[in-house]
Amino acid sequence: MNRYDPRLAALAAAFALSALSLAAGEPLTPARLAELTRLNNPSVVSARFAEREAEGRLLAARGTGLPTVSLDARSSWIANPAGAVTFPAGSFGSLPVPSPTSPTLLPSTDVTLADAQDPLYYSAAFSVDQALWTWGKVSAAVETREKERLLAASDADRSEAAALADLYRSLYALAYQREALAIVRDQSSLSSRMLASVASSRAAGTVTDLDYAEAALNAERISRSLASLGDSTAKIERSILLSAGLDPSGRGPDGPREISVEGLPDYPSVRGRDAADWAARARSVNLDLAYARRGADVRASAADLARRKAAGKPDVGLNLRAGWNGSRLPGEDDWSDKGDWFATVTVALKGNLLDFGASAGNAGEAEAAAARAVADLGAAEKRVDAAVGSSLEGLKTLRAEADYRARLASFRGAKVADAEARRVAGAGSELSVLQAQSDWLSSVLDAA
Repeated sequence: MNRYDPRLAALAAAFALSALSLAAGEPLTPARLAELTRLNNPSVVSARFAEREAEGRLLAARGTGLPTVSLDARSSWIANPAGAVTFPAGSFGSLPVPSPTSPTLLPSTDVTLADAQDPLYYSAAFSVDQALWTWGKVSAAVETREKERLLAASDADRSEAAALADLYRSLYALAYQREALAIVRDQSSLSSRMLASVASSRAAGTVTDLDYAEAALNAERISRSLASLGDSTAKIERSILLSAGLDPSGRGPDGPREISVEGLPDYPSVRGRDAADWAARARSVNLDLAYARRGADVRASAADLARRKAAGKPDVGLNLRAGWNGSRLPGEDDWSDKGDWFATVTVALKGNLLDFGASAGNAGEAEAAAARAVADLGAAEKRVDAAVGSSLEGLKTLRAEADYRARLASFRGAKVADAEARRVAGAGSELSVLQAQSDWLSSVLDAA
């Protein structure tokens, strides 16, 4: 059975109340955001309801193999004549004959066309219908619906994992953006001090106007970087709140919410495995591949069902029916003369003798879809293998680049210490120190 037992109403109420349950002013931690994403993310919510739909179809398929009990009760008024419809003797005249024989009447005697009928008619019956033998079509339909439910559950798990992956990617990006903002703010402060120092040196005639223009452009560049980082940080925060089902405008019941990256786990490491190990692991746990395998199973079961239907073998069914019909209800005056009880037992065969290829066409279509699903699964597995290999190769380049940037930041940090020492010794200027600090901050930003 499905692992998600709460009823739809309770689930919907949780969606509606989850945002209200947040304490006003409480920062949104990664764990809390993950919880809200599982509850409120639109893709996850849609996939979970699709899983419920699949459960309903499975329940309906199981019901086709069980008895169906029905009641049919009717009351009718029929515009029948109140009395009998008759033609008296001689209504159409007579035939003249010679005297003394009397004339022949037309008709010669009274003729009754319809007896008097009661205008009321009642009918009530219970019926029980049971499929006795369907050549495996009912069991095949149940199996197909069960696999469709598993497919929907796999899609829901896949949607949840994708939403959480997007959330954590955004949180890692947000943590980086905030670190970068702090560094660029320090750079902005340094650039302002450098610009003031260059302006003083230009006034003293020790630097040229071109040097000052360069310092001014550098300050402007850093200011633009600061504004760009602020915009991109706001966009990341907005996407995180939307994914968690919260109002990013801050107009919700709790007002604007602060997103905290405290407690964010270290970025996952991919060291310690070779390409073959990672490819094997991806094949076993990749949710997209799991979904493709479920899809292939569904297509195979659907093809089996279509072949059974195309075989043309008749189904055997049983119908039991019992009830009452007549112009009086049981218990009324003279009811026993105006109706009767009845009971029937019917065993029926039902099947198509000729459908001009419609069933065979459906079976062919289902078999082709099953074969295509298997081929798509094989292609998906090859794509995963290729993606693992290319990702590992890309990681080698990224690690080399990260190592270089870390060494460059360390080197420029040493340059800051050297510039400060030279300034203290009287062999350097404050401007040189500020420039070294700016270069170091740029390296730290690149290495982050």
